[in-house]
Amino acid sequence: MYMLIEHPDIERRLRQEIFDTVGNSGRPSEETLRIVASHPSDCDVEVLRLYPPIPLNSRLSNKDIVFPPIGVGEKPIFIPKNTTCLFHIINMHHRTDLWGPDALKFDPDRFLDEKYQKYLAHNAHIYAPFGTGQRLCLGQQFAINEGSYFLVRLLQRFTGFTLERDITAKPPPEWVSCYGLKGREKIRIVPPSGTLVPGGLWIRMRELDMILGGANLDVYSRIVFDPCPNPCEKSSENEDK
Repeated sequence: MYMLIEHPDIERRLRQEIFDTVGNSGRPSEETLRIVASHPSDCDVEVLRLYPPIPLNSRLSNKDIVFPPIGVGEKPIFIPKNTTCLFHIINMHHRTDLWGPDALKFDPDRFLDEKYQKYLAHNAHIYAPFGTGQRLCLGQQFAINEGSYFLVRLLQRFTGFTLERDITAKPPPEWVSCYGLKGREKIRIVPPSGTLVPGGLWIRMRELDMILGGANLDVYSRIVFDPCPNPCEKSSENEDK
């Protein structure tokens, strides 16, 4: 949702794809949901690259391993048996040597165009929001389907997403001078996860008015969306109207 607010052009394109695939009101079937979930420009994949919910993962070596040198003139890396090897998913997803000079840019098309062939096609393990290899998260497809279903139903009905800035936690002033995404954020995201916002992410939106199959952006309601399990107490002026 945060990325759709920051990139309204992506929101419009995604809604059109949903209307073309599912329609402007019907519930997605298993087949159409699979199409939406697997579409390169549905932005879920790119969101999970920039904001992976799990910052770290690990593997335990079951035998002595020797990795080849990382660069020219460097030595091989020896990892003895029973060594716990940590890898930082957030840093890996943001590295310019792995994803290109625009690694910190939100670009759903990077999984579709020549960037995919250049960076990801030959090195799929650099993308690991659900882990990688034989021990990939068993719930990956469920999570993707759930997120896609929510997005389809939301964009079929609402538009004009904006942050409720008086309620949503703001980033500390010192973040402005930080490198990477931190220096650009308009909300406060709490580590270690890349998706936790204190008090929840509060959003206002407008309801789509469907007339003769068209989407006319008439305002019917003002809604605050709060996904936080323990939200801040709502004042009367912020209740759904």
